Amino acid sequence: MSDWFSSWFDTEYYHALYAHRDTNEAAFFIENIVDQLAFHPPKKILEIACGKGRHAKHFNRLGFNVLGVDLSRKSIKEAQKMQTNTLQFQVQDMRNLEYKQSFDLATCLFTSFGYFDSSLDDQKIVHGAYNALKPGGFFVLDFLNAHLVENALRDKPLQTGVIKRGTYRFETKKYIASSFVKKSIKVFDNEEFKAEFHEQVRLYSAKELRALIEAQGFKIRAVYGNYTLEKFDQEKSPRCVIFAVK
Repeated sequence: MSDWFSSWFDTEYYHALYAHRDTNEAAFFIENIVDQLAFHPPKKILEIACGKGRHAKHFNRLGFNVLGVDLSRKSIKEAQKMQTNTLQFQVQDMRNLEYKQSFDLATCLFTSFGYFDSSLDDQKIVHGAYNALKPGGFFVLDFLNAHLVENALRDKPLQTGVIKRGTYRFETKKYIASSFVKKSIKVFDNEEFKAEFHEQVRLYSAKELRALIEAQGFKIRAVYGNYTLEKFDQEKSPRCVIFAVK
């Protein structure tokens, strides 16, 4: 499982499975972040684990200078098709960010965190974000609400599903093991088995995320529970969105 992301995220199957991601929801969330921070162009934004750049694109539409980084070469190649002087994309491992006081905001959105076998790697991501920010810069981490995930899988320890995308059929199994929520994904094309992949996300509680972020030098500004940026409620909130300041 240690490098599952480096192969899975670069496949056509991954992009087919998650092709339904809502760009309108992404735009709504980005605009709420900007409003909450009272940000105005020109400011520089670093999007960590940017994928094909749907969040970065909207930040840029609002007038900001944006750099998106991601480990997936195919995702970055696709994102680079919309590059401009103020919207750039680079292949980069988020555990090894090397920027120094260059950005006003760093984001890690859509549960693009907690993939790694060792929590030390997650600490490296936050440390890299801290170093990349100017003094007074903000870090926004958008994560799942681990408490809700654990409750759902406590009642039904193994959740299975079938998802169809064109000629592809994905058979999924989701479960909890060793502090991670894990998912196995079998891929069929026209009913012919093609491959099996795995995902995992460490089940950090809101308290654990706060402690991890504070340990790297940040001060927590607020914790929200959804993309409307309403107050986090462990029992009800679908997301855990943390705003921190350097």
